[in-house]
Amino acid sequence: MLLHFVANLSKARSVLAMRRNEFWPLLNRQYSSAISEVPPELQQKIAASIRAYKGTTVAWFDLVTKYKLPQPQLEEIFAHDEAERLKRQKLSVKITNAAQQRYENGRCDWEAVAKDFDMPLLECLELYDASQSSISPRLFPKLVDWPYEDLQLLQQFVNNNFNAPTAKEWNLVGTFMNVGWSDCTRAYELFSKKRMGPEVVELITKYREEGLKWKDIYLRVPFHTSYIILSRSYHIVRRRLGLPSGTKSERTKWTDAETDRVRELFQKHHRPGIFKPVVDIIKKEFPEKTRSNILSKINVLLRKACITHNDMDNVKRLVDKLGEDWAQIAQELHITKKRAQRIWTEHQRHLKYSRLWTDSELTLLRECVHKGLNFTAISKQLGTKSADSCRCKWRYLQQKEAAGRNTKTGAPWTVEDIEQLQRLTSKHIRDIDWVEVSQKLNRTPIGCKYKYFNLNRQNRIQNSVDYTEVVSRAVRKQYYKDKCVDWAQISTALGLSQLDCLEANEFSEGKNRWRYDPETFSQEMADRMTQFIKTNYPYPTPVNYQAVSNYMWIDKEDCFKMAKLLDGKIEWTTELKERAIALRKQGMSYKDITKQMAPNVFRKNFMAVYYQLTKSSARPTLSSDDKAKVKELVYQHAGQMPFLDLKKLICSKLPHLNSNSVRYQVFVYASFHPAYKSRLEKADHNAIYNRIMNGAKPRDIAADLGVPSILIYNMVNVKVSAGFTSKWTAKETKQLEEFIKSTPPPYKWEKISALLGTKSAQQCCTMYMRNA
Repeated sequence: MLLHFVANLSKARSVLAMRRNEFWPLLNRQYSSAISEVPPELQQKIAASIRAYKGTTVAWFDLVTKYKLPQPQLEEIFAHDEAERLKRQKLSVKITNAAQQRYENGRCDWEAVAKDFDMPLLECLELYDASQSSISPRLFPKLVDWPYEDLQLLQQFVNNNFNAPTAKEWNLVGTFMNVGWSDCTRAYELFSKKRMGPEVVELITKYREEGLKWKDIYLRVPFHTSYIILSRSYHIVRRRLGLPSGTKSERTKWTDAETDRVRELFQKHHRPGIFKPVVDIIKKEFPEKTRSNILSKINVLLRKACITHNDMDNVKRLVDKLGEDWAQIAQELHITKKRAQRIWTEHQRHLKYSRLWTDSELTLLRECVHKGLNFTAISKQLGTKSADSCRCKWRYLQQKEAAGRNTKTGAPWTVEDIEQLQRLTSKHIRDIDWVEVSQKLNRTPIGCKYKYFNLNRQNRIQNSVDYTEVVSRAVRKQYYKDKCVDWAQISTALGLSQLDCLEANEFSEGKNRWRYDPETFSQEMADRMTQFIKTNYPYPTPVNYQAVSNYMWIDKEDCFKMAKLLDGKIEWTTELKERAIALRKQGMSYKDITKQMAPNVFRKNFMAVYYQLTKSSARPTLSSDDKAKVKELVYQHAGQMPFLDLKKLICSKLPHLNSNSVRYQVFVYASFHPAYKSRLEKADHNAIYNRIMNGAKPRDIAADLGVPSILIYNMVNVKVSAGFTSKWTAKETKQLEEFIKSTPPPYKWEKISALLGTKSAQQCCTMYMRNA
C-alpha cells in the first residue's frame, strides 16, 4: 500500500513538472513585451528577491510570474546589480583604509578623503564600513565630555547637509564625528535650541503691541513646542526680568452700551449650539474687537443668564418667607422681577424630576427613541426626567451596549433587585455561582458579590444584639472547662454560623498579646489572620476586628496593629524614631532596620522618615519673625556685594541665631533676587558652558560671578533637559514596544534611552506605564 502511494506521488510530481515546462515558453513570450524598461527601484527589489533564493535552486517560475518579466531579463538585472555591489564593496574597502590613514585627534578628516576620491562627502560616509575599521568611536554620554570645537563642528555639519535628519542620516553624522549617533543627537538638540532671553522678550513685546496673535508670533519665533508654551515662557521670563505684566488694550474693554448691544444681538440671532453666525454678526458691528474678545463676552453673558442650584435655593427661601411677592424678592436678590419668576418656574420644574431610573422608565425611553421622538418630547412623555437627563441616559445605554457590557452595571440597586438577589443566594451558603446570579440580574459578578456581603453584614449587625450574651456565655463556659475555644462546636450547639459567633462574642479572658518582634515573629500566624480577613471581609467590606481577635484569640488592639504592619503601614512614635536612629548610627542598613520596625515596610519609607529626623535635628528652623529679618537684610544688601560676602554679613548681624539656619535662608531668598539673576544674564553663557566642559565646578564659577550656585546648576540642567524632546513619534513608540517585547523585566530604561537618543530614561518609563 505504501509503495503504491509513493509511486502515485512521484507520478503526480512529474506531470506537474511537464505542465510547467509547457507553460514556460508561453510565459516568457507573454512577458517579454510587457515592460521594456525597468525602473531602478524595481531592479533593486528584483535583485533582492533573487539574492534571497541564493543557496538553493532559484525559483525562476515564481519570479517570472511575480514580476512579469522573462527569465533572461531577470538574470541580466541580477548580474548588473551584483556587479554594482562588488564595485561598491571594493570602493568601500578603499575608503575605509583611506579614513584610517586620515585619522587624527579623535576623528577622520573626511573632507580630505572625499577630495582624494573626487566624491561627495555624504557618499563617502555611506561607503565607510566601521566593522572593517580599527577606529573605535568616541563616547560622549555627558555634555561636559564634548570639546567645544567638536560641538561647533557638529552643529555646522548638520545644518549644512540635513534639514530634519532621519535615523539613517544621524548614523552618517556619527561616522563624520566618530561619536555614537545617540550622543550626537543629544548634543545637537541641546545647542541648536534657542532659549527665551531679554532680546526675544523685547521682540515678542513688539509683536504684541502690533496686535499679532500668539499663533502668528509662534511662526516668527518657532523654537518652542507650541504657541501656548511660547506664551507661558514669555510671561514667566517677564516676571523674572522684573518687567511689568502686560495690561489689556483699550479695545478689549467693553462699555455698558456695547454690552447691552451684544446681549440684544445674541438673544435675537442665537440658536442652541451654534455660535459662529452670532459672532460674525457682532464682529460686523464691532470690527475693532477680536473674535476671542467677542466669545469671552458671550460666555460671560451666558454665565449670568444661566440658573444655578444656588439661585433656586435663594428664591425658594424667600418665597417661603415672603410668598410670591416678586418685586420684593427681586429687590432682595438684586435681580429683575422677570428673572425671579423664571428661577421659580425652573425650581418648580425640577421638583418633579427624580434621579433614579426605574425599569418601566427605561422601557418607555427605548420605545420613544425607536419611534423617532426627540428628547424634549420624550421628557414630556416620562414626566419625571428632563430632556438632558434622557439624552445622557440614552447615550450611556448605547455606549454600554456597544461595549458588550451589562446595561445595569453601575446603576443603583432597586428593592426588586435586592429581593431577587436574596432569593437567588438563599439556596446556597458558601458555593454560590456568581456568574449565574449576575446573568439573571444583568449585572457584573463582582457587583453582586459585594452587594451580597454588605447585606449579610447588615443582617449580622442587626441580629447580633439578640444573641451576644448567649454566645459570650457559651464561650466562657467552654473556656473555663477546656482552656480553649472550639468555634465549630459552639456554632453547632447554638445553630449559628461560625462568623456570627465570632462577631457576637465579647468574652476576652486569657487572650494572648501579639507585639511585633523580628526574632519571634511567625509568618504562619500572619498568613492565617490575613486569609481570614480576605475570606470573610473582602474589599470594600469593613473588617470586624472583634471577630479577628476571637478567631486568633489575641488581643483586639494587637490584631489591628499587626494588620496595619502587614499592609506596610507604621505609626512612627517617638520611641520608634529614637530606636531607628540608634540602629542607623550602629551601621545597620536601611533594609535591616525596616525589618526591625515591621515585617512589611518599604525601605524608602524609612529613608524618608530618617531624612526628616536628621534634617530637623541638624538645622533648627527659624521663626517667622527671624525669617522676615533675614529677608529684609538680603533685599537691602543683595545688589551691593557678592553672594558669599552677603552670607557672612547677615550671619554677623544676627549672631543670636543658628548660623546654619541663617545661611540656608539667605541662600533661599538670594536665589530669587533679581540682582543675582540679572548678573547671571549679563555673563557669557557659552564661556560658562565651556568652563564646565573643561572640568570646572559650578560652585567655583558661582563664586567668581558672585551669585548663588543653584543658579549655575539650574542653567546647566535646562541645557541638558533641552536635549530630549517631549513629543513621542510613531517610530520612537514602536522602538519602545519592540524593546519591551524582546527584554524580560526588570527593564533597563537607561539602555532604551541610549538607543532612542531623544528620550530620557524617565520619559521611557512614563510612556511604558501609560500604555501598560
